Amino acid sequence: MAFDSQFHIDRLRNAAHVLCMPVDELMEKGQAEDHQRVRLVGGIGIFCDPNTFQSPQDMPGLPSNVGVVVGLHPKHSAMSV
Repeated sequence: MAFDSQFHIDRLRNAAHVLCMPVDELMEKGQAEDHQRVRLVGGIGIFCDPNTFQSPQDMPGLPSNVGVVVGLHPKHSAMSV
């Protein structure tokens, strides 16, 4: 069992080459040995890259045990001017 204090949903989906996929299904796509797999019981999902932000329509698809934070990664700070 695991609680991830923070993970980047947009980057995870981008790395998996999927635009929209439920987080629990996305976690199953990860490659891990059976003894390394955990059951995610909660976390804070962070969207930090403007080009891959979710649309408001996609937000309800997130699990209720995952909080959402939207921010701007420092490497994109010039976009906020």
